[in-house]
Amino acid sequence: MKGELTQCMVDSGSVIARCVDEYVELLGACRLDSSAQCEIDARARGGALDAILGAAQTDNGTTCSEDQSFALGYFGGAEDLGEKSVAACRRFGEGLLELAFVDGPPAEAAALSCQAAVAPALGELRRAVVDAVGPGCTVPDFDRDGCDRLARDAAVDAALSSARDRIAGDCGEAFDALGLASFGATVEERVQSLVDVVANRARNLALLAYPPNNIGPTAEFGPYPIGIRTYDGVDESRLNVPGDGPRPVTFDVYYPSTEAAVEGLPREIVQLLGIEILPAPAYRDVDVADGVFPMVLFSHGFEGIRFQSFFHVAHLASHGFIVVSPDHHGNTIPDDFADIVDKSTAVNRAFDMKFLMDEMLDQATDAGAEFAASIDPERIGMSGHSYGGYESFILTGGEVRGSSLDETTVTLGTFTDARIKAILPMAPRTMRRVDAVTLGDSYFQTVTVPTLVIGSELDMTDPFFVDAKRAFDNLPIGAEVVGLAEVLDGGHNTFTDLCELQPDILDLVGGANEGCMPRHLPWKHAHDLINYLALNFFDGVLNGNQEALDRLTPEVVGELEDLRFWRK
Repeated sequence: MKGELTQCMVDSGSVIARCVDEYVELLGACRLDSSAQCEIDARARGGALDAILGAAQTDNGTTCSEDQSFALGYFGGAEDLGEKSVAACRRFGEGLLELAFVDGPPAEAAALSCQAAVAPALGELRRAVVDAVGPGCTVPDFDRDGCDRLARDAAVDAALSSARDRIAGDCGEAFDALGLASFGATVEERVQSLVDVVANRARNLALLAYPPNNIGPTAEFGPYPIGIRTYDGVDESRLNVPGDGPRPVTFDVYYPSTEAAVEGLPREIVQLLGIEILPAPAYRDVDVADGVFPMVLFSHGFEGIRFQSFFHVAHLASHGFIVVSPDHHGNTIPDDFADIVDKSTAVNRAFDMKFLMDEMLDQATDAGAEFAASIDPERIGMSGHSYGGYESFILTGGEVRGSSLDETTVTLGTFTDARIKAILPMAPRTMRRVDAVTLGDSYFQTVTVPTLVIGSELDMTDPFFVDAKRAFDNLPIGAEVVGLAEVLDGGHNTFTDLCELQPDILDLVGGANEGCMPRHLPWKHAHDLINYLALNFFDGVLNGNQEALDRLTPEVVGELEDLRFWRK
């Protein structure tokens, strides 16, 4: 290992892996003994489970320095690393227990014997996969020595075969009595389906505990410290939802700053409804770096919020982009709590984005006075998540006409804005919702700007093939980039910072089932992949950077694991 940061990553990863082992083994022993009281006592406040989680939080609260924790992506420092270690341990521990044990003790002796064989076999499989993927692969990758993928895959295959043969041999037909797997025509195939799922969860655990750092500098923060300013914009030409005043368009601007401007200042803490929820790698109201930069607009998801994808907007700003992200009035999380619902949100959201461009480019406005001279109006792009992806399509295509919620054909209008030169729809919605109409296959033929669509394999909200792939399949050939990427094991909220929230806040907001579960690719690694794609796309098409475009060829992207990629 080459340095202290690598040692920090190894040590902190070992704490998380150890915590999961102890968590599963403690409760697994209770279940193997068929002792409900044992598990009740273990889960009691101050019980053995609390001791395991407390040790993980304490250890990872001191394993790495503040700067090292930040470098690993824990923007709240060592305390953040400790808290997320506990959350990961609990989530993976519970998920692995669900895979290994039935709800109650089996009634038959043969099934009891089988259960006693399954649990340790799956434990050995989990540990072997974590070791092969983490210390055996992502650690040398982190050190830039490279992972021997063939050796890693051989170790995983050997562990899978061993677990499958052991369980099938010890259990035989009794395996089915456990109800742990139903896929496959034979017992061996059903056992295989179980061990495959456990190996997948173990791989995701390893990627979370030992985060890869193997995608290169375009997946890492750029040279600029990140500034942030918030403006309370008001569009006098439109009414607010109650109809008693002009439409508010509150928006954040993320921008390149300087080391001198941020020296000694605290980083931003994002707040929601007055509650501090998210440490962020940005500095409030600092000076803008000298230069003229491209601008990227970001549109949040349905009932999202302007800072929901901080990882994405901050990353672009650190590489020399000015990024503008609004709250879409009547379609945000706080609006939902307050029962403020915009029934014309698709249309209003499109005009919000037009309003932002006007505000940012006009030196007579507050935002324009600060930023207009720093923006090149010929280099404007747009990204958006979910419903925001819908907005990126309708702002760059032709007339929007399609089927509505009541099955009638509706024309929303034409929203094309020639100032937007490139779009990056992420997990885009292309189907009807509220006033949005379904974008038919032919509509995408009217979108002729460079386009990179990114979707997720496990997206249940806007399924990949229904939305992202269908849009890509119907985009015309001819733009500099027409691409599609699929984040394997990603969910709909993989494109947000939702998984960064503390568990109690996450439970309040909801959405963990779409990106934060053990079946999902760990969000920090997924964010590296998304940032790689987004930066090279906008750098290539807005800045004319040929090296960035070269990083988006199928041959290059094909070397990145956990992605599928297509180009026209």
